[in-house]
Amino acid sequence: MIRRRDLEDQRNEALASLNVAQLEAGRALERAELLERAAELERDRARRAEEAHVAARERIAELESERELGWVAFVRRRVVVNTIDGSAFDGILWDGRGPIVLRDAHVLGEHGQPLASPAKLDGEAIIDFARVAWVQAPAADG
Repeated sequence: MIRRRDLEDQRNEALASLNVAQLEAGRALERAELLERAAELERDRARRAEEAHVAARERIAELESERELGWVAFVRRRVVVNTIDGSAFDGILWDGRGPIVLRDAHVLGEHGQPLASPAKLDGEAIIDFARVAWVQAPAADG
């Protein structure tokens, strides 16, 4: 026959095993909750990054539109374009979107040195916008 003491020992071992299992289950639940929270934070970070990306793309488009609209007033007018390397061109601004296109263009100076007389260019002068230091639109003759 099983003695009472043996039954109590088995019961105590079973309770200890149950306590260990409950502790492990609690820890697993805590880990799962932490992982879910981390995933939620990552989703939130990704959403904010996407929103910032969209806002940046919209701002870039807005700035490019403003830049293009800024040139509209000078299209078909005579302008002087000065480049970052010191060259200067005079001509009629034909298109201000993308690269600057000048028709009836003359070179006024090269590398910061004025020419004795403006040199007429054959065809159109096409100047990459990144090379432009500044543009002068002389006052229209009145």
